Amino acid sequence: MKNNRLLLLLLSLLGLCVFLFTFFYQEAKREAIYNLNVQQSLHARQAARGIQDFFNHWTGILTVLSKWRHIIDLDQTGREALDSFYQANREQVRGITRVDANGRIVYTIPYDRNLIGRDISFQNHVQEVMRTRKPRSRCLHRRSGVPDRCAPCACLRERDLPGNDCRHD
Repeated sequence: MKNNRLLLLLLSLLGLCVFLFTFFYQEAKREAIYNLNVQQSLHARQAARGIQDFFNHWTGILTVLSKWRHIIDLDQTGREALDSFYQANREQVRGITRVDANGRIVYTIPYDRNLIGRDISFQNHVQEVMRTRKPRSRCLHRRSGVPDRCAPCACLRERDLPGNDCRHD
């Protein structure tokens, strides 16, 4: 009888230990998952803010450039300014293209004579600018059907220029 009570006591303690272990483990697991979700949410907000700041920065710079009279007129000073801007930002800007109100390229950096006069009005971001007459802050360009990186794009309003212009990398 004494052995049965001892066995019952040991089994009861073992059961209590298993219960407490499971309870605390589940509580710790829930808290860890909650903390991980909070941390991931914070990282997502920081990443979103960083991406927004990136595009706001470039949109601001390109919009200021696009309103400069020499660039509007695309005179020698304007071309030199665009060339200098491109050279200074080559790591982040792959190219700068100016299009007229009909979506035809009038100037491009790096310069390619074969592109001048080419109609790019069929491209989605150019169509959107021509339709909305509002600046765009980013464009996703595709080459050979493969998505390329996202690029800042400042497109000018009709009232800002004789045509809708889009500078993008």
